[in-house]
Amino acid sequence: MADLKRNVSSSALDTTYIKQKAVKALEKKLVMADFITPGEMPANSGSTLKWQLDVNTSGATATNALTNDAGTPITFATRASFNEDTYAPTAVSAQLHVYGTFVPVRLSDLKQMPKGTMDRLADRAAYRGKLTLDTLLRAAVDGTGTGFAPSMGAGTTTTRKSIKAGNNATLVAGDQLTAEDVALAVGDLMANDAEPFSNGMFAVIVHSVPRTHLVTDVSTSRLTWEQINKYVSGFSGQEKLLNGVVGGIAGGMVFLSNNITTATVDTISAYANLVLAQDGLGAASQGDMNPDVFINKPSSNSTDNPYRIFGTVSFVFQTAPKLLDVLRAEILYSAA
Repeated sequence: MADLKRNVSSSALDTTYIKQKAVKALEKKLVMADFITPGEMPANSGSTLKWQLDVNTSGATATNALTNDAGTPITFATRASFNEDTYAPTAVSAQLHVYGTFVPVRLSDLKQMPKGTMDRLADRAAYRGKLTLDTLLRAAVDGTGTGFAPSMGAGTTTTRKSIKAGNNATLVAGDQLTAEDVALAVGDLMANDAEPFSNGMFAVIVHSVPRTHLVTDVSTSRLTWEQINKYVSGFSGQEKLLNGVVGGIAGGMVFLSNNITTATVDTISAYANLVLAQDGLGAASQGDMNPDVFINKPSSNSTDNPYRIFGTVSFVFQTAPKLLDVLRAEILYSAA
């Protein structure tokens, strides 16, 4: 059908249409936000998100109890202290802040806005919203949000470096991402008693360049992505080789995100790939984000737009990215 124009644009109608389309498109584009633990906003608590996290119990608690008590069976005559576990959840909170992005639009387009223009504006708003939200979430984990105002903290202290070149103590130019790196990083979180997500997998967020390094890695002396998949038939195996879908590796499900910049690690340009466990990263739920769209037309007092040619379509939301536990999120560095 032809893209028909309306003679008179209705700002309310345009706003509702763009918002509905943008929010749906945003939900499909998100990567990092799919692995958050939503914070709670109790009544009369202002705009602060709160989480209650249970601290992982050390295995030494049970071992020491059996050793100290010589393996004595439990009796019910008195309350015994061995094997006693203390329930002391860690309280974490974060303040909600408003973030957003806008697109400049010609006033002539705003006055007679065709449906095709609204669709493109909604898609663009969702794309920019995705970049903004995923950047904020990543910054909370990898420490790049330290310099934000307000600061998002130094990020996780759980880190690992690629071992492709055979040495994980220092990152060198040949240490590009491998399937074995993913398996070892997942093992780090398991050793911290971190729990996987509901699908039974940990989330591994990588850039497109490390993804290419991973799928093109060839070796007969260690675990590779090709070795994992080439003998498995169907979509879960050989079809991955044709489609380039990384998929699962030793308990880690690999997801692609281009929203990763390089950092200097041991004088090497490196990607900060992320490995996340349940309750490692928190933020506002989709319901608490309150995404909204505003169509702003230029006013007569607009000194930076004296001819009143441009307006804006703004897409805003609120959230509170928060690293909840350094033992449930890891940075996996790999050479660029």
